[in-house]
Amino acid sequence: MAQDKDSPAAPWLGMSRRSVFLGGALLATSGLAALREPVRAVKPFSEKEFDALIPRVVGPWTAENSSDLILPPPDQLSQKLYEQLVTRVYLAESKPPVMFLAAYSSIQQNNVQVHRPEVCYPAAGFVITENEPFTLKIAPNIEIPSRFLVAKQSRRSEMMIYWTRVDNKYPLKWSDQRLAMAEANLKGYYPDGVLARVSMIGLDQTEAAETISDFARELEKSATPAGRKILFG
Repeated sequence: MAQDKDSPAAPWLGMSRRSVFLGGALLATSGLAALREPVRAVKPFSEKEFDALIPRVVGPWTAENSSDLILPPPDQLSQKLYEQLVTRVYLAESKPPVMFLAAYSSIQQNNVQVHRPEVCYPAAGFVITENEPFTLKIAPNIEIPSRFLVAKQSRRSEMMIYWTRVDNKYPLKWSDQRLAMAEANLKGYYPDGVLARVSMIGLDQTEAAETISDFARELEKSATPAGRKILFG
């Protein structure tokens, strides 16, 4: 059919081949970017749901909420960084008190990622005197790559073992943490992540490592399947 000479021309008429090519390339690129945009892999927990994942009775220890634990600096405790934060002190008649912290976010990306004790303790006036890799054995067939730290302030000496889980990885360094995030992104999703920290006040590092390891093993036994997945993967 002949086109009415008074009707408007098709929008692509009069465009150069170069313009048409560039326009098509931009459309293709935007389409690929949309297809490759990672998606959320884990739904967020409510405060009540997350609190229930962490058992209040762990072997011989029973929990009390505590405001005395060393926390990340206030600007790092925003909802943007941590969706959920649980802090407790666990007491037992025959065991030293144990302090526990779990900081969780259902999505880890760039500036939304777990922050380590190497940041929050110095910000609270502590000096890190020991910082070594530690293999946390929580079951015969389960070993968690973690770190053993000693933080000192005046007369207080706090010894801790902490681990970070990002997706199914246990990064010991910031660079490993970012690599775990990138690997998940390439697979098409944003990973979740948790920092779990168990600590106690004392002077004997060997006793602290043994007590904290005992607590972690009892925690794994006492947690619900969903809680074990969050804390230990």
